Amino acid sequence: MSAFVLASGTVRAERFGSAGCGSTRAGHIRAGTSQVVMKSSDAGGGGRKRVLVIGGTRFSGLYLTKALADKGHEVVLFNRGSKPVGDAALMVPNESKEEFDARNKNTSAIVGDRTNADELVSLLRDEKFDAVYDNNGRELEDSKPLIDLYKNTDTHYVYMSSAGVYLKSDIMPHLEEHAVDPKSRH
Repeated sequence: MSAFVLASGTVRAERFGSAGCGSTRAGHIRAGTSQVVMKSSDAGGGGRKRVLVIGGTRFSGLYLTKALADKGHEVVLFNRGSKPVGDAALMVPNESKEEFDARNKNTSAIVGDRTNADELVSLLRDEKFDAVYDNNGRELEDSKPLIDLYKNTDTHYVYMSSAGVYLKSDIMPHLEEHAVDPKSRH
């Protein structure tokens, strides 16, 4: 399966083997160009996917949600519910009301607190997803329940990091081998 991960002003392309691991090739593509965020499985798995987006109402998660829903995928947001699906604050710049309404037909939400591991697992235990995009994990403890929940499944788990993890630098884009800021909250 191919997935394109939005991160820090770039789009990072990753290619996953059939079990969600395997060879990875990464490259950076300038943001602002039309890019595929998720496409059908290369093995012919075809069509609409059910995708969990942790967060999805701010920053890159908002654009990821839009890109997935606009491609016809069923997007399920997991968030605190402070901005429900359909809230006008979730419109992206230059999106028409008609586009926004169409996107919302492919988007739903599960309201919960990702920092409460018991609640997270309880709410997601019986849910099946083709992919999980984890947009806002700041500590390993935030993401570990999700990883454990989906580790023995066919679900593709994509962790989307923030440029905020890196030491301040004028070199852009940040690369994974760059120095990290040990005081980062990300």
